[in-house]
Amino acid sequence: LLESAISGNKGFEVAQGTSMRKDAYWFGEAQSRVLVSVSEAKIGSFEKLAKKLKLSFLQIGTVTSQYISVDNEKLGEVRSWTNLYNTAIEEKINN
Repeated sequence: LLESAISGNKGFEVAQGTSMRKDAYWFGEAQSRVLVSVSEAKIGSFEKLAKKLKLSFLQIGTVTSQYISVDNEKLGEVRSWTNLYNTAIEEKINN
């Protein structure tokens, strides 16, 4: 989510949609998990196609102009996270 937000200079508001452990839900790399963004105008078409193809899906949130919120916790603007993300390795090496 964050990499996509950074590259598109957009924020997001998401909430966990299952009772799965939080770490597994947000950071798990299980096979067949895909995140897609669909414009509001095309949500119906997307859902119809997914159902036709017998694919399960869950809407977990929305794209925002610049702010990030996860499970109702406001985490600031995407541009604040961009610098942290882009310099994380450099900071780790220097400290």
